[in-house]
Amino acid sequence: MSGTLELAAEWLDRGAYTPPDPTAARLRIAIDGLVATRAENRWSQTLVEAVPLSAGPLAAWLVGAWWRLRHEPEWPTAPAPVDWRMAHEVAAAGNGFLWPRLRLVCDGSSMEFDCIPSDPRSREMLSYVADFRTHLPVVRFEQAVDDFVELVLERMASVGVRCDLAAAWEAVRADRRDPVRSARRRIEAMMGFDPDEAPRDVLAEVTELGQRAGDGGEVAAICAVSTPAALRAAVASASLSARLALRGNVAPAGTDEPPHQRGYQLARWARAEANLRPGVPVRDADLADLLGMTCETLLSSRDGGLAPATVLVRGPDDARVLFRDRRARGRRFDAARLIGDALGAPELPWQLTADTKTARQKLQRAFAAEFLAPIATLHERLDEAPTEDEVTEVADWLGVGERLVRSQLVNHGAVAWDRWSLPA
Repeated sequence: MSGTLELAAEWLDRGAYTPPDPTAARLRIAIDGLVATRAENRWSQTLVEAVPLSAGPLAAWLVGAWWRLRHEPEWPTAPAPVDWRMAHEVAAAGNGFLWPRLRLVCDGSSMEFDCIPSDPRSREMLSYVADFRTHLPVVRFEQAVDDFVELVLERMASVGVRCDLAAAWEAVRADRRDPVRSARRRIEAMMGFDPDEAPRDVLAEVTELGQRAGDGGEVAAICAVSTPAALRAAVASASLSARLALRGNVAPAGTDEPPHQRGYQLARWARAEANLRPGVPVRDADLADLLGMTCETLLSSRDGGLAPATVLVRGPDDARVLFRDRRARGRRFDAARLIGDALGAPELPWQLTADTKTARQKLQRAFAAEFLAPIATLHERLDEAPTEDEVTEVADWLGVGERLVRSQLVNHGAVAWDRWSLPA
Protein backbone atom coordinates (compact mmCIF):
# COMPACT_ATOMS: atom_id res chain seq x y z
CA MET A 1 0.00 0.00 0.00
CA SER A 2 1.61 3.21 -1.16
CA GLY A 3 0.81 6.53 -2.74
CA THR A 4 -0.44 9.89 -1.60
CA LEU A 5 -3.57 11.92 -1.00
CA GLU A 6 -3.54 15.14 -3.00
CA LEU A 7 -5.76 18.06 -1.98
CA ALA A 8 -4.70 20.82 -4.38
CA ALA A 9 -6.21 24.28 -4.78
CA GLU A 10 -5.65 26.73 -7.65
CA TRP A 11 -7.03 30.00 -6.28
CA LEU A 12 -9.60 31.93 -8.28
CA ASP A 13 -10.49 35.60 -8.05
CA ARG A 14 -12.46 36.35 -4.87
CA GLY A 15 -15.29 37.67 -7.00
CA ALA A 16 -15.72 34.41 -8.89
CA TYR A 17 -18.73 33.66 -6.67
CA THR A 18 -21.52 35.77 -5.21
CA PRO A 19 -21.05 36.65 -2.42
CA PRO A 20 -17.26 36.91 -2.88
CA ASP A 21 -15.42 33.85 -1.59
CA PRO A 22 -11.76 34.18 -0.51
CA THR A 23 -11.22 30.42 -0.92
CA ALA A 24 -12.78 30.07 -4.37
CA ALA A 25 -10.55 27.62 -6.21
CA ARG A 26 -10.22 24.89 -8.75
CA LEU A 27 -9.87 21.85 -6.50
CA ARG A 28 -8.19 18.60 -7.44
CA ILE A 29 -8.63 15.60 -5.17
CA ALA A 30 -6.56 12.55 -6.06
CA ILE A 31 -5.73 9.38 -4.17
CA ASP A 32 -2.71 7.44 -5.34
CA GLY A 33 -3.16 8.97 -8.80
CA LEU A 34 -6.91 8.27 -8.98
CA VAL A 35 -8.68 11.61 -9.45
CA ALA A 36 -11.95 11.93 -7.55
CA THR A 37 -12.66 15.35 -9.10
CA ARG A 38 -12.37 14.09 -12.69
CA ALA A 39 -15.54 15.38 -14.32
CA GLU A 40 -17.26 16.02 -17.63
CA ASN A 41 -18.58 19.44 -18.50
CA ARG A 42 -21.79 18.47 -20.26
CA TRP A 43 -22.07 21.83 -21.97
CA SER A 44 -18.58 21.86 -23.51
CA GLN A 45 -18.22 18.04 -23.52
CA THR A 46 -14.73 18.29 -22.05
CA LEU A 47 -13.07 16.39 -19.20
CA VAL A 48 -11.40 18.24 -16.35
CA GLU A 49 -9.57 17.10 -13.22
CA ALA A 50 -9.75 20.35 -11.21
CA VAL A 51 -13.27 21.61 -10.50
CA PRO A 52 -14.48 25.12 -9.50
CA LEU A 53 -15.42 24.67 -5.82
CA SER A 54 -14.41 26.30 -2.55
CA ALA A 55 -11.56 25.15 -0.34
CA GLY A 56 -13.00 26.76 2.79
CA PRO A 57 -16.05 24.50 3.23
CA LEU A 58 -13.96 21.40 2.50
CA ALA A 59 -11.36 22.40 5.09
CA ALA A 60 -14.09 23.18 7.64
CA TRP A 61 -15.67 19.77 7.07
CA LEU A 62 -12.33 17.97 7.40
CA VAL A 63 -11.60 19.78 10.66
CA GLY A 64 -15.09 19.32 12.10
CA ALA A 65 -15.15 15.61 11.28
CA TRP A 66 -11.45 14.96 11.91
CA TRP A 67 -11.74 12.57 14.86
CA ARG A 68 -14.51 10.51 13.33
CA LEU A 69 -12.76 10.42 9.97
CA ARG A 70 -9.56 9.31 11.66
CA HIS A 71 -11.02 6.62 13.92
CA GLU A 72 -14.67 5.70 13.26
CA PRO A 73 -14.99 2.48 11.22
CA GLU A 74 -17.45 1.77 8.47
CA TRP A 75 -21.03 1.33 9.62
CA PRO A 76 -21.61 -2.44 9.72
CA THR A 77 -25.05 -2.48 8.09
CA ALA A 78 -26.66 -0.67 5.19
CA PRO A 79 -27.90 1.97 4.95
CA ALA A 80 -25.60 3.93 7.22
CA PRO A 81 -27.27 6.53 9.48
CA VAL A 82 -27.36 10.12 8.25
CA ASP A 83 -25.13 11.20 11.14
CA TRP A 84 -22.46 8.69 10.08
CA ARG A 85 -22.68 9.79 6.45
CA MET A 86 -22.31 13.45 7.36
CA ALA A 87 -18.98 12.60 8.99
CA HIS A 88 -17.64 10.44 6.16
CA GLU A 89 -18.96 11.69 2.80
CA VAL A 90 -17.37 14.71 1.15
CA ALA A 91 -20.80 15.87 -0.02
CA ALA A 92 -21.40 16.93 3.60
CA ALA A 93 -19.02 19.88 2.96
CA GLY A 94 -22.13 21.43 1.39
CA ASN A 95 -22.37 25.21 1.00
CA GLY A 96 -24.30 24.76 -2.23
CA PHE A 97 -21.42 23.17 -4.16
CA LEU A 98 -21.59 19.97 -6.19
CA TRP A 99 -18.98 17.75 -4.55
CA PRO A 100 -17.64 14.43 -5.83
CA ARG A 101 -19.34 11.35 -4.41
CA LEU A 102 -16.38 10.35 -2.29
CA ARG A 103 -16.55 8.42 0.99
CA LEU A 104 -13.68 8.22 3.49
CA VAL A 105 -13.53 5.46 6.12
CA CYS A 106 -10.72 4.45 8.48
CA ASP A 107 -10.32 0.94 9.90
CA GLY A 108 -7.58 2.00 12.31
CA SER A 109 -4.61 1.25 10.08
CA SER A 110 -5.62 2.53 6.65
CA MET A 111 -7.99 5.06 5.13
CA GLU A 112 -10.33 3.71 2.47
CA PHE A 113 -11.56 5.99 -0.30
CA ASP A 114 -14.65 4.95 -2.23
CA CYS A 115 -15.64 7.12 -5.18
CA ILE A 116 -18.57 6.64 -7.53
CA PRO A 117 -19.79 8.66 -10.55
CA SER A 118 -22.56 11.24 -10.51
CA ASP A 119 -26.10 9.98 -10.81
CA PRO A 120 -26.75 9.71 -14.58
CA ARG A 121 -30.24 11.16 -14.01
CA SER A 122 -28.74 14.40 -12.70
CA ARG A 123 -29.28 17.53 -14.80
CA GLU A 124 -26.23 19.31 -13.39
CA MET A 125 -23.81 20.74 -15.95
CA LEU A 126 -20.90 19.02 -14.20
CA SER A 127 -20.89 15.23 -14.03
CA TYR A 128 -18.23 13.38 -12.01
CA VAL A 129 -16.95 10.26 -13.74
CA ALA A 130 -14.42 8.76 -11.29
CA ASP A 131 -15.21 5.22 -10.17
CA PHE A 132 -12.72 3.55 -7.85
CA ARG A 133 -11.99 2.13 -4.42
CA THR A 134 -8.53 2.40 -2.93
CA HIS A 135 -6.78 2.92 0.39
CA LEU A 136 -3.73 4.60 1.86
CA PRO A 137 -1.87 4.38 5.17
CA VAL A 138 -3.70 6.62 7.62
CA VAL A 139 -0.53 8.68 8.23
CA ARG A 140 -0.70 9.83 4.59
CA PHE A 141 -4.26 11.03 5.17
CA GLU A 142 -3.22 12.93 8.29
CA GLN A 143 -0.36 14.69 6.52
CA ALA A 144 -2.47 15.65 3.51
CA VAL A 145 -5.24 17.11 5.70
CA ASP A 146 -2.70 19.01 7.80
CA ASP A 147 -1.16 20.54 4.69
CA PHE A 148 -4.51 21.42 3.12
CA VAL A 149 -5.96 23.09 6.20
CA GLU A 150 -2.77 25.13 6.64
CA LEU A 151 -2.96 26.13 2.97
CA VAL A 152 -6.53 27.38 3.41
CA LEU A 153 -5.65 29.26 6.59
CA GLU A 154 -2.71 30.94 4.84
CA ARG A 155 -4.98 31.95 1.97
CA MET A 156 -7.54 33.52 4.30
CA ALA A 157 -4.84 35.32 6.25
CA SER A 158 -3.32 36.69 3.03
CA VAL A 159 -6.60 38.34 2.03
CA GLY A 160 -7.28 39.58 5.56
CA VAL A 161 -10.30 37.40 6.33
CA ARG A 162 -10.94 36.16 9.85
CA CYS A 163 -12.81 32.91 10.42
CA ASP A 164 -13.60 30.21 12.99
CA LEU A 165 -11.50 27.64 11.14
CA ALA A 166 -8.22 28.64 12.83
CA ALA A 167 -9.60 28.16 16.35
CA ALA A 168 -11.28 24.85 15.45
CA TRP A 169 -8.08 23.57 13.87
CA GLU A 170 -5.97 24.57 16.86
CA ALA A 171 -8.39 22.69 19.14
CA VAL A 172 -7.94 19.54 17.04
CA ARG A 173 -4.15 19.91 17.05
CA ALA A 174 -4.08 20.47 20.81
CA ASP A 175 -6.07 17.29 21.39
CA ARG A 176 -3.78 15.37 19.07
CA ARG A 177 -0.72 16.52 21.04
CA ASP A 178 -2.20 15.46 24.40
CA PRO A 179 -2.07 11.63 24.83
CA VAL A 180 -4.92 11.55 27.35
CA ARG A 181 -7.29 13.74 25.34
CA SER A 182 -6.32 12.00 22.11
CA ALA A 183 -7.19 8.61 23.60
CA ARG A 184 -10.54 9.95 24.75
CA ARG A 185 -11.30 11.46 21.33
CA ARG A 186 -10.51 8.09 19.73
CA ILE A 187 -12.98 6.27 21.98
CA GLU A 188 -15.65 8.93 21.42
CA ALA A 189 -15.21 8.73 17.66
CA MET A 190 -15.31 4.95 17.54
CA MET A 191 -18.55 5.12 19.51
CA GLY A 192 -19.94 7.47 16.83
CA PHE A 193 -19.77 10.71 18.83
CA ASP A 194 -18.25 14.07 18.06
CA PRO A 195 -15.86 15.51 20.69
CA ASP A 196 -17.45 15.92 24.15
CA GLU A 197 -20.84 14.63 22.98
CA ALA A 198 -20.66 11.11 24.44
CA PRO A 199 -22.68 10.73 27.68
CA ARG A 200 -20.20 10.69 30.55
CA ASP A 201 -21.53 7.50 32.12
CA VAL A 202 -21.41 5.63 28.81
CA LEU A 203 -17.91 6.91 28.06
CA ALA A 204 -16.70 5.86 31.51
CA GLU A 205 -18.19 2.37 31.17
CA VAL A 206 -16.75 1.84 27.69
CA THR A 207 -13.34 3.04 28.88
CA GLU A 208 -13.41 0.62 31.82
CA LEU A 209 -14.44 -2.31 29.60
CA GLY A 210 -11.73 -1.36 27.12
CA GLN A 211 -9.09 -1.52 29.82
CA ARG A 212 -10.27 -5.00 30.79
CA ALA A 213 -10.34 -6.14 27.15
CA GLY A 214 -6.93 -4.69 26.34
CA ASP A 215 -8.34 -2.83 23.32
CA GLY A 216 -10.53 0.17 24.12
CA GLY A 217 -11.14 1.03 20.48
CA GLU A 218 -12.53 -2.40 19.71
CA VAL A 219 -14.89 -2.22 22.68
CA ALA A 220 -16.01 1.28 21.65
CA ALA A 221 -16.77 0.15 18.08
CA ILE A 222 -18.88 -2.74 19.38
CA CYS A 223 -20.73 -0.48 21.81
CA ALA A 224 -21.48 1.98 18.99
CA VAL A 225 -23.97 -0.53 17.57
CA SER A 226 -24.85 -2.21 20.88
CA THR A 227 -24.47 -1.19 24.54
CA PRO A 228 -21.78 -1.58 27.20
CA ALA A 229 -24.30 -3.52 29.31
CA ALA A 230 -24.85 -6.06 26.51
CA LEU A 231 -21.12 -6.62 26.07
CA ARG A 232 -20.61 -6.90 29.82
CA ALA A 233 -23.39 -9.49 29.99
CA ALA A 234 -21.80 -11.49 27.16
CA VAL A 235 -18.47 -11.58 28.97
CA ALA A 236 -20.16 -12.63 32.21
CA SER A 237 -22.02 -15.41 30.37
CA ALA A 238 -18.90 -16.91 28.78
CA SER A 239 -18.78 -20.40 30.30
CA LEU A 240 -17.50 -22.86 27.69
CA SER A 241 -14.03 -24.04 28.58
CA ALA A 242 -11.37 -23.61 25.90
CA ARG A 243 -7.62 -23.74 25.51
CA LEU A 244 -6.22 -22.25 22.30
CA ALA A 245 -3.84 -24.80 20.83
CA LEU A 246 -2.36 -22.97 17.86
CA ARG A 247 0.86 -21.20 18.78
CA GLY A 248 3.99 -20.25 16.90
CA ASN A 249 6.20 -17.46 15.68
CA VAL A 250 4.31 -15.79 12.87
CA ALA A 251 6.18 -13.47 10.54
CA PRO A 252 5.29 -9.84 11.37
CA ALA A 253 3.08 -7.91 8.98
CA GLY A 254 4.45 -5.15 6.82
CA THR A 255 3.57 -1.67 8.04
CA ASP A 256 1.58 -0.92 4.88
CA GLU A 257 -0.11 -4.31 4.63
CA PRO A 258 -3.95 -4.26 4.56
CA PRO A 259 -5.60 -6.34 7.32
CA HIS A 260 -7.33 -8.72 4.92
CA GLN A 261 -3.99 -9.63 3.31
CA ARG A 262 -2.57 -10.24 6.75
CA GLY A 263 -5.56 -12.46 7.52
CA TYR A 264 -5.02 -14.54 4.38
CA GLN A 265 -1.34 -15.00 5.26
CA LEU A 266 -2.14 -16.08 8.82
CA ALA A 267 -4.76 -18.55 7.56
CA ARG A 268 -2.33 -20.25 5.19
CA TRP A 269 0.27 -20.40 7.95
CA ALA A 270 -2.30 -21.79 10.40
CA ARG A 271 -3.51 -24.51 8.02
CA ALA A 272 0.06 -25.66 7.47
CA GLU A 273 0.85 -25.49 11.21
CA ALA A 274 -2.27 -27.56 12.00
CA ASN A 275 -1.39 -30.11 9.26
CA LEU A 276 -4.60 -29.41 7.32
CA ARG A 277 -4.03 -30.65 3.80
CA PRO A 278 -4.78 -28.32 0.86
CA GLY A 279 -8.08 -29.01 -0.82
CA VAL A 280 -9.52 -30.83 2.20
CA PRO A 281 -12.39 -29.33 4.28
CA VAL A 282 -11.69 -28.36 7.88
CA ARG A 283 -13.59 -30.86 10.03
CA ASP A 284 -15.53 -29.94 13.14
CA ALA A 285 -13.02 -32.03 15.09
CA ASP A 286 -10.15 -29.93 13.69
CA LEU A 287 -11.71 -26.69 14.90
CA ALA A 288 -12.63 -28.20 18.26
CA ASP A 289 -9.07 -29.43 18.78
CA LEU A 290 -7.64 -25.99 17.97
CA LEU A 291 -9.97 -24.41 20.53
CA GLY A 292 -9.39 -27.13 23.10
CA MET A 293 -13.03 -28.22 23.33
CA THR A 294 -15.20 -31.11 22.20
CA CYS A 295 -17.20 -31.12 18.96
CA GLU A 296 -20.39 -31.33 20.98
CA THR A 297 -19.48 -28.17 22.89
CA LEU A 298 -18.39 -26.35 19.75
CA LEU A 299 -21.60 -27.10 17.86
CA SER A 300 -24.03 -26.82 20.78
CA SER A 301 -27.04 -24.65 19.99
CA ARG A 302 -27.07 -23.05 23.44
CA ASP A 303 -25.49 -19.72 24.45
CA GLY A 304 -25.19 -16.60 22.34
CA GLY A 305 -28.51 -15.36 21.13
CA LEU A 306 -28.52 -11.56 21.23
CA ALA A 307 -24.90 -11.11 22.38
CA PRO A 308 -23.14 -8.29 20.48
CA ALA A 309 -19.99 -10.39 20.01
CA THR A 310 -18.50 -13.84 20.39
CA VAL A 311 -16.08 -13.53 23.27
CA LEU A 312 -13.16 -15.55 24.59
CA VAL A 313 -11.98 -14.45 28.03
CA ARG A 314 -8.52 -15.66 28.94
CA GLY A 315 -7.75 -17.02 32.41
CA PRO A 316 -4.48 -18.05 34.05
CA ASP A 317 -4.61 -21.58 32.58
CA ASP A 318 -7.49 -21.73 30.11
CA ALA A 319 -10.24 -19.56 28.67
CA ARG A 320 -14.02 -19.15 28.75
CA VAL A 321 -16.03 -18.74 25.54
CA LEU A 322 -19.49 -17.48 24.60
CA PHE A 323 -20.63 -18.09 21.02
CA ARG A 324 -23.29 -15.67 19.83
CA ASP A 325 -24.43 -17.84 16.89
CA ARG A 326 -26.55 -20.91 17.59
CA ARG A 327 -26.17 -22.30 14.05
CA ALA A 328 -23.47 -24.90 13.46
CA ARG A 329 -21.97 -23.11 10.45
CA GLY A 330 -22.03 -19.78 12.22
CA ARG A 331 -20.22 -21.27 15.20
CA ARG A 332 -17.62 -22.82 12.89
CA PHE A 333 -16.99 -19.41 11.35
CA ASP A 334 -16.79 -17.70 14.73
CA ALA A 335 -14.44 -20.43 16.00
CA ALA A 336 -12.12 -19.76 13.07
CA ARG A 337 -12.36 -16.02 13.75
CA LEU A 338 -11.35 -16.56 17.38
CA ILE A 339 -8.30 -18.50 16.22
CA GLY A 340 -7.40 -15.75 13.74
CA ASP A 341 -7.89 -13.06 16.38
CA ALA A 342 -5.66 -14.92 18.82
CA LEU A 343 -2.93 -15.02 16.17
CA GLY A 344 -3.42 -11.44 14.99
CA ALA A 345 -3.83 -9.90 18.47
CA PRO A 346 -1.97 -12.37 20.70
CA GLU A 347 -2.22 -12.37 24.48
CA LEU A 348 -5.01 -9.80 24.79
CA PRO A 349 -7.26 -10.58 27.77
CA TRP A 350 -10.35 -10.82 25.55
CA GLN A 351 -10.75 -12.10 21.99
CA LEU A 352 -13.78 -10.39 20.42
CA THR A 353 -15.50 -11.19 17.13
CA ALA A 354 -18.24 -8.77 16.08
CA ASP A 355 -19.90 -7.23 13.02
CA THR A 356 -17.80 -4.07 13.20
CA LYS A 357 -15.32 -3.20 10.45
CA THR A 358 -12.14 -2.32 12.28
CA ALA A 359 -8.80 -3.61 11.03
CA ARG A 360 -8.86 -6.29 13.73
CA GLN A 361 -12.28 -7.55 12.66
CA LYS A 362 -11.32 -7.42 8.97
CA LEU A 363 -8.29 -9.59 9.71
CA GLN A 364 -10.46 -12.11 11.57
CA ARG A 365 -13.01 -12.39 8.79
CA ALA A 366 -10.34 -12.75 6.11
CA PHE A 367 -8.57 -15.37 8.23
CA ALA A 368 -11.75 -17.40 8.80
CA ALA A 369 -12.75 -17.27 5.13
CA GLU A 370 -9.34 -18.40 3.89
CA PHE A 371 -8.96 -20.97 6.69
CA LEU A 372 -12.33 -22.63 6.01
CA ALA A 373 -12.67 -21.98 2.25
CA PRO A 374 -9.22 -21.34 0.68
CA ILE A 375 -9.50 -19.41 -2.55
CA ALA A 376 -7.23 -21.94 -4.28
CA THR A 377 -9.72 -24.69 -3.41
CA LEU A 378 -12.63 -22.62 -4.71
CA HIS A 379 -10.82 -22.02 -8.00
CA GLU A 380 -10.21 -25.75 -8.31
CA ARG A 381 -13.82 -26.73 -7.73
CA LEU A 382 -15.74 -23.86 -9.35
CA ASP A 383 -15.94 -22.46 -12.87
CA GLU A 384 -15.23 -18.78 -13.52
CA ALA A 385 -18.98 -18.09 -13.51
CA PRO A 386 -20.39 -20.63 -11.03
CA THR A 387 -24.13 -21.24 -10.79
CA GLU A 388 -26.06 -20.89 -7.54
CA ASP A 389 -26.30 -24.68 -7.31
CA GLU A 390 -22.53 -25.02 -7.70
CA VAL A 391 -21.91 -22.43 -4.97
CA THR A 392 -24.34 -24.24 -2.68
CA GLU A 393 -22.67 -27.59 -3.36
CA VAL A 394 -19.15 -26.39 -2.58
CA ALA A 395 -20.37 -24.50 0.50
CA ASP A 396 -22.02 -27.67 1.84
CA TRP A 397 -18.85 -29.66 1.14
CA LEU A 398 -16.70 -27.13 3.02
CA GLY A 399 -19.18 -26.76 5.87
CA VAL A 400 -19.59 -23.00 5.39
CA GLY A 401 -22.34 -20.65 4.31
CA GLU A 402 -22.96 -19.76 0.68
CA ARG A 403 -22.37 -16.12 1.54
CA LEU A 404 -18.82 -16.93 2.66
CA VAL A 405 -18.05 -18.61 -0.65
CA ARG A 406 -19.42 -15.64 -2.59
CA SER A 407 -17.45 -13.21 -0.41
CA GLN A 408 -14.24 -15.11 -1.07
CA LEU A 409 -14.85 -14.95 -4.82
CA VAL A 410 -15.68 -11.22 -4.65
CA ASN A 411 -12.76 -10.32 -2.41
CA HIS A 412 -10.30 -12.11 -4.69
CA GLY A 413 -11.59 -10.36 -7.80
CA ALA A 414 -13.57 -13.21 -9.35
CA VAL A 415 -16.91 -11.36 -9.08
CA ALA A 416 -17.73 -7.65 -9.34
CA TRP A 417 -18.18 -5.73 -6.08
CA ASP A 418 -21.56 -4.13 -5.27
CA ARG A 419 -21.18 -0.43 -4.75
CA TRP A 420 -22.80 1.98 -2.29
CA SER A 421 -25.04 4.76 -3.49
CA LEU A 422 -25.71 8.37 -2.59
CA PRO A 423 -28.84 10.34 -3.35
CA ALA A 424 -28.63 12.53 -6.44
